[in-house]
Amino acid sequence: MPEPFEDTVGRRIIAARMRRGVRQAELARAIGISANALVKIEKGETKHPRSDVIRSIAQVLRVSTDYLLGLKDELENERKPAGVAMVGA
Repeated sequence: MPEPFEDTVGRRIIAARMRRGVRQAELARAIGISANALVKIEKGETKHPRSDVIRSIAQVLRVSTDYLLGLKDELENERKPAGVAMVGA
């Protein structure tokens, strides 16, 4: 049976974030949301994260939106990250 949407998104964000060595606060700052909002997305408490937020997370973590949404299993996204320079800034 398929996993709930929010569980898939949250776990995949955490996995990509850990793989890239990015802390929650860094990612939140890079995409322009509060750390609390990111925690809620990762925990599945935000049932329908905005598409622009998912797109920004994917860009910073260098994964595809399809990966985050559970549509593909490939973690890597071959394009260059657009927001990585903002992480830690």
